[in-house]
Amino acid sequence: MKKFLPLFIFGTLFIFLLVFPTQTLEASKKGLVLWLDVLLPTLLPFLITSQLIMKTQLIEYANILFGPFFSSLFHCSKNGAFCILCGFLCGYPVGARLIALQIQEKKLSIEEGQYLLSFCNNVSPMFCISYGIIYGIGSSAVLPYLLMIYGSSLFFGLITRPDKTVDVVSSTKKQTSSTENIFQLIDVCIIDSFLIMIKLCGYLILFTIISKGIGMILPQKMVYTSSLINSFLEITGGLSSLSALSYGTLRTASCIGALSFGGLCCIFQTNSVIADTRLSIGKYILHKVMITLLALLFFFLWNFFFHFFPINGRG
Repeated sequence: MKKFLPLFIFGTLFIFLLVFPTQTLEASKKGLVLWLDVLLPTLLPFLITSQLIMKTQLIEYANILFGPFFSSLFHCSKNGAFCILCGFLCGYPVGARLIALQIQEKKLSIEEGQYLLSFCNNVSPMFCISYGIIYGIGSSAVLPYLLMIYGSSLFFGLITRPDKTVDVVSSTKKQTSSTENIFQLIDVCIIDSFLIMIKLCGYLILFTIISKGIGMILPQKMVYTSSLINSFLEITGGLSSLSALSYGTLRTASCIGALSFGGLCCIFQTNSVIADTRLSIGKYILHKVMITLLALLFFFLWNFFFHFFPINGRG
């Protein structure tokens, strides 16, 4: 069964490409535009600069600055502090990429890396506010949603943290600091970041085509079901579909769930950047599901106790 399912999915996708070339071209263009207009300008600068920081002595200053706070809060090592910071500020899959780099350079253990991966690989606040809350949900009340989406990840990190602070894993690799190597280092970080972005482009186009196919298969009266499925396949196109639906609690909950989970496309992106480590993508998916359920719980609790302050969007 495990072997048959991927063959069935890929076979069906191939047939769809042959039978519906016009729709495939349309979906491919949409995915490419999303990558070019949204992902590339928002993620690429963070990928380049964060890797430069980690490969130079700047990471030592970042650890001194943020390490004590995050170590006391999440019982992580100082090397994990920068991963947490970037995981919440930079968006998918920067957090996962930095964790993988730290593990490869023997600055993080596999156990700590798996723990950090569970809660600090999230959608970026810029995307969450502009595209997720204001456009997708249709609400100007940004703060409550941010608390639900990011608060669920932080809460999960707190309740699953180790019993004691993790010891810093010593690194045998020297940081690059000489001016003779800095230009070569920049080239390496740029090339590495573009390779990651090209992978993300491929996944985005692929899942946009799959979403298009699901939208064509399902009947028109199941427009909400189609939008919900698409939002958990590929978050950007899915939020766009949900934004076209009527405002209400169910639609708002769907947007919050999609923003917390990230979609299968982001899971595949995450898997692509941790492939060279022993981190488990299965555990990551399980943790993401638990965080999504926490975010939905926070939303329904807010609605129950503060129904006099509506945050479900306009109307």
